[in-house]
Amino acid sequence: MRSLSPPIFSSSQVPPTNHPLIPLEELQEFVKETRSCRDRAQLALDRWSSFERVYWLAHAAHQAPGLDMNEGKRVRNFLGALLVK
Repeated sequence: MRSLSPPIFSSSQVPPTNHPLIPLEELQEFVKETRSCRDRAQLALDRWSSFERVYWLAHAAHQAPGLDMNEGKRVRNFLGALLVK
């Protein structure tokens, strides 16, 4: 599993401005796809194309107002798994 590269952490914890806003439906799809797979991080990387995109999707999903408490917990756990090498 990959860990965060230094450029992601060298700036503030704000998504890069070159990434468009992510619709809530896309965040919910991301949460559904990553919640039950044994190797969730690799699945997310394969499906969503880049580590940086996966990281910011998870970060945005964690803060999304439309997710219930269980979905928020899954996203938080996923972020934790993603950040561990």
